[in-house]
Amino acid sequence: MEYPTGYVRWLRGLNDPEIQRLQRKDAQQTKILLKDDEILVDTCWVYDLDRWETGVYPSKTAKSCIIVEEYATKEDAIKGHEKWVKALTENPKMELKACRDALDWGYGRGMK
Repeated sequence: MEYPTGYVRWLRGLNDPEIQRLQRKDAQQTKILLKDDEILVDTCWVYDLDRWETGVYPSKTAKSCIIVEEYATKEDAIKGHEKWVKALTENPKMELKACRDALDWGYGRGMK
């Protein structure tokens, strides 16, 4: 039987302050200021997948982010963060697509 590993790890991390600290320890956040809005690009290590990911809050009123890319290493995550900041600075209206859906996340499928 296949268990939803991402979901189980996510639940475990919710109430563990050490996991929360580790996830944000090396995080990068960049705000892209627009005329009447802002975009937030956030890259961090995530416990539930044991990987790095970049999420984009497409506006200052967005309630959640779109995970646009995942990385195996911190070095790749830094390069990816810079890539997304540059792309969104040049084209703030670009269409964003999630790199995986909820079922893929829950079962740990589709990791690159």
